[in-house]
Amino acid sequence: MSGQVRHRHVVMFSGGITSWAVARKVAAEHGTNGLTLLFADTRIEDEDLYRFAEEAAADIGVPLTTIADGRTPWEVFADQRIIGNSRIAPCSKLLKQVPCRRWLEKHTEPETTTVYVGIDWTETHRMPAIEAGHLPWTVKAPLCEPPFSDKADLLNAAREAGITPPRLYGLGFAHNNCGGACVRGGQAQWAHLMKVFPDRYAANEAAEQHMRRDLGKNVAILRDRRGGTVRPLPLTELRHRITGTSTEAAYDADDWGGCGCFTSTEENSMPPASRLHLVTDHPENHEVPPASTGPLWDMPVPLTGAAIAPPPFPLDVFPRWLGEMATGVARFTATDPAMAGTLAVAVLSACAGGRLEVEPVPGWREPVNIFTAVIAGPGERKSPVHRAMTAPLFAAQSTLSDAIRPRIAEAAALRDIADRQAEQAKAQAAKATDPGKRDDATADAVAAAIAAEAITVPGLPKLIVDDATPEVLINLMAANGGRMAIISDEGGIFDTLAGRYSASPNLDPYLKGHAGQPMSNERITREGASIEKPALTVCVMAQPVVLRQFGGNAGLAGRGLPARFLFALPASMAGYRPVDTPPVPEPVAAGYRQRVHDLAATFAEWVDPAVVVLTEEAGKVRRAAAEQVEAELRPGGSLHDMREWGNKLAGATLRLAGLLHVAHHPADAWQRPIDADRMADAVRLADFFAAHYRAAIATITADATTETARRVLAIVTAKGMNTFTRRELHRRCHRQLPRAADVTAVLDVLTAHGWIRTTDSGGYEVHPRAADHAPASGDTVTTTPVSHVSAAHST
Repeated sequence: MSGQVRHRHVVMFSGGITSWAVARKVAAEHGTNGLTLLFADTRIEDEDLYRFAEEAAADIGVPLTTIADGRTPWEVFADQRIIGNSRIAPCSKLLKQVPCRRWLEKHTEPETTTVYVGIDWTETHRMPAIEAGHLPWTVKAPLCEPPFSDKADLLNAAREAGITPPRLYGLGFAHNNCGGACVRGGQAQWAHLMKVFPDRYAANEAAEQHMRRDLGKNVAILRDRRGGTVRPLPLTELRHRITGTSTEAAYDADDWGGCGCFTSTEENSMPPASRLHLVTDHPENHEVPPASTGPLWDMPVPLTGAAIAPPPFPLDVFPRWLGEMATGVARFTATDPAMAGTLAVAVLSACAGGRLEVEPVPGWREPVNIFTAVIAGPGERKSPVHRAMTAPLFAAQSTLSDAIRPRIAEAAALRDIADRQAEQAKAQAAKATDPGKRDDATADAVAAAIAAEAITVPGLPKLIVDDATPEVLINLMAANGGRMAIISDEGGIFDTLAGRYSASPNLDPYLKGHAGQPMSNERITREGASIEKPALTVCVMAQPVVLRQFGGNAGLAGRGLPARFLFALPASMAGYRPVDTPPVPEPVAAGYRQRVHDLAATFAEWVDPAVVVLTEEAGKVRRAAAEQVEAELRPGGSLHDMREWGNKLAGATLRLAGLLHVAHHPADAWQRPIDADRMADAVRLADFFAAHYRAAIATITADATTETARRVLAIVTAKGMNTFTRRELHRRCHRQLPRAADVTAVLDVLTAHGWIRTTDSGGYEVHPRAADHAPASGDTVTTTPVSHVSAAHST
């Protein structure tokens, strides 16, 4: 490298709006000397991308450095003998990552170079994999640092700079890459491509059909998940479903998939160029997997539905004060933002539950209190996230208690005086001998007793508890205006509901507390007391084993309790967590504490709930979403196999809309209608919870042998065991497979699912793509978040 310019700041410039924003930040901080905008051309980009890239580079004052492998994605697929899809996308590695890696090795030194990527504050959980993939270079993501901006802010900033944003964004695409035809996209993205660019769709359809014939296999870009099975969905069949000429069910309009050429963990292992296999007809070099000496492998069947990664939490549905807090907590604790994001929704519910109702149409009022559950394994730092997000609720509870203590003392004194006066009056009436005087004294005694009984001594207010038996919970709700929040970093409440204290636990406070139905508690509290509109908020943070016990309880399932929960299964960050992490910035933490404290204190003083309606446009969004939900409940639909939960989805979406409305308008949410942006955000958040509910069901229903097989497969792939014998497997996995019968059972499961197959020598061969698909080991539901289409509305 002697005599060459060492570029100390290299921006991975994809042509999207975030890469431009990153380049602008880097130029502002470090200047343009030594700054490189590195663009890897896939040769299928939208023509407007090149216009935007050149204008963006001119705005920054640095020429665009363009590199290319020379092939298109379909030419890569032909060379690799595989059709790219959301799980395996060799185009990402060979057209983007490898050329960029070769350029870095040729033109820079890792010790003096920083690489910048365009992920933003909603994707901070991706950084560990990105950093690992770029070693030994240092990688930074400026958009993950405060002050945070959403995509709408960045698009406006480009316009203000005199640059017209890429047209794909305005046409409804979430990314400006591959001309809208990214193979990582889902059915909805490809349906949108067919609508906007029918010629591009037709070209990809023809290329896919050619590859299918050439491979002689039933493979496709897309997958169709119905009835518990997964099968290829060719673009030809999708076209028929879109146009209504198919006999099959409608396409999945919620399956957007995502894009992530530099952020996908499956493709982030970027080997040094010196270790890449050279191909003479492509001098840029690309990695080719070794050819299999046996018959072609089919795509393995996931061992559980949870192996299909549910989407990441859409943090951009929050306003900045809440989104920045959730992001800051996730970064400080090195956890998936889905954990803090779900806690944030629960905190909003604890504040507004029982004090706000959403009325989408006259006669239908939906309360906003919700039940949520975060499922993560031991050691996944649930408690630190819980403490950070719930602290303002406890602070508000203390403030309310301090304010009411003088009233409690006054009422207690008045009650004590009244009780003594009543006792004295009774004594006088009992002593009276003259009939006339006795009648008067008796009347006085009765009046004194009634007066004493009318004086109520309030208790200290409660907003949040960690756990409570159903009987204690009824008492708490009755003493606090019918409201209560159980937000716990342990799964003890699930044990309680499953019958830890009683063989037949009283589920009324949960079932009626969720629905807002009148609840009598005469046998628990004062005679005649009742709760007209109970509002219970629940957020449980539990381990997968607790989820299986709770979800597998036939009594609870029969009463519909699990179906009332919105589950989140955060990705495990174990093994990729940085040792030292920055704390939540104090302005962010202080703003969060104040907003939550004020919301909790304000709503606590109310007696009757406020009712908010929808704007006309929000009503249209709600109706469209409700119609889609209803269609998905039909046989073959994505919600058909979880109808017990799907039947409540329309109502849950309204509850989420109400909570997001409060978050965006904490000072006057009850005085204004819910607009279309908040309703659309609620639909996206409901989509997140729908996908995670499917993953939760897969966790609940997984049998012990399958779970063991998942762990064993993770160990096999981690140790690079491409082939093995029974004895070797037993030795390597003795803890998981202590008996010979255990070895046999796991081998049978792995073979049946296509992860391994027998060899002529009597041993076993592992699927060559097992490392790309195998779930992580451990009793943790580990998911790899994928990019999820979103339109930012945060303010």
